[in-house]
Amino acid sequence: MSNDEEPTVEIRQLNLRSRTTQPTSGHVGSSTTRQSTKPSALKIKAGSASRLLKEVSMYTREARGQAKHLEAMEANGEDIYKIKQERNAYNETLAIIPDSQRRLVVAIAALRDHLASGSADCADEPVVLSAQATIKQYEAEQASHFEPVPTQTKPTRQETAASGSAPSLIMIKTNAVRRLHRELCDSEQDAEQQGRVADRYQAEGKDVYDVNQQRRVQAESLRMIPECQRLLAQAITDLRSVAHKRDPAQGSESEYQLAEEALELASA
Repeated sequence: MSNDEEPTVEIRQLNLRSRTTQPTSGHVGSSTTRQSTKPSALKIKAGSASRLLKEVSMYTREARGQAKHLEAMEANGEDIYKIKQERNAYNETLAIIPDSQRRLVVAIAALRDHLASGSADCADEPVVLSAQATIKQYEAEQASHFEPVPTQTKPTRQETAASGSAPSLIMIKTNAVRRLHRELCDSEQDAEQQGRVADRYQAEGKDVYDVNQQRRVQAESLRMIPECQRLLAQAITDLRSVAHKRDPAQGSESEYQLAEEALELASA
């Protein structure tokens, strides 16, 4: 392939059964009536708190893993540009955590207040038990997953001298591809997880209302994937349009190597 040819962008498609996006048919009677009922305020608050709990836990574990990887890279004297990119990725993850933690604290407080209010939906024992389990998990993880993570780190003098004061064009586009690829992977994993939960609900013979609610949650996750794919495909095209030129004014050789690695990962 010549340098002037535009490579075909290939984004992997999520292979999910079509039935997972369709609500399960209900039985005639009370269950059918319940399908059209909106989820209770308690169920909404419990679901929000549970989702944020997983989100904060995931980002915190990711930050700790990145911190260890960064420390190992520095100790092994790896390429200064790769260290810089790992540091940037680490700092980006750290920047997400405070807002997620703040929203989680608010969600847990709202859930506790609702449980204490004696609202009519608090008579729904399965939902109450689920909400209480979420609160207990939050309290248990306060001393582990949610302990303060290391603060954002600044580039070393060597990194600053090697990279200049502003990121190059190639690294701006490389970081965009990496970020969008991670968002797509997260969306796909979330959709698969929600589908497994719905399958388990159905296999366990849970009420058709609960199964359908879980299918709707999965459908919401699936709806996010096409947009993630579109944005990633555009970012890959933009990065390739710069990377194949190898213009020294737009990035160093090490940065072009990082761009190629990002393209290979995102197009796999």
